[in-house]
Amino acid sequence: MDNGDVRKLSVKEARRLQTVPDYIKFNCSNTQIYKQLGNGWTIDVIKEFFKHLPKDEEIVVLSMYDGMSCGQIALKELGLNIKTYIAVEIDKYCQDTIMTNFPNTILFSDAFDIRDKNSELYSYIENIK
Repeated sequence: MDNGDVRKLSVKEARRLQTVPDYIKFNCSNTQIYKQLGNGWTIDVIKEFFKHLPKDEEIVVLSMYDGMSCGQIALKELGLNIKTYIAVEIDKYCQDTIMTNFPNTILFSDAFDIRDKNSELYSYIENIK
C-alpha cells in the first residue's frame, strides 16, 4: 500500500489473479479457498495450451492431482467437447469443489492406484474406449 503496509489479497482478488470464473463455487473456508487457488494453475495459461484442440471431437481427460479442476474449467471455457473427465485428487476440499462445479466428473482419490491392476482406477482406465 502507499504507506508501506502490506495487506492480504481478498478471495475475489486471488480468484481474479488465477482467472477463475465467478461461476465456480467453493463450499469451504477462505483458508481452503486460498490454498486451492494458490496450488491451482492459472486458467488462462491452460487455455493457451489447449486452444488448438479440435472442438468437434469428443475428448477423454485423465487429470492426475486435479486440485480444484483448473483444467476442466479451461476446457469448458474453450467450449471443448469433454466425453469423460476423470480426476484423481486426494484433498477433500478440492474433491468437494470439483463435484460441486462438475458433478459428472469421475473422481478417484489415490493417484498410486494407477499402478495397481486390482484398483478401480486402473480398471476404469483399462476399459475406456
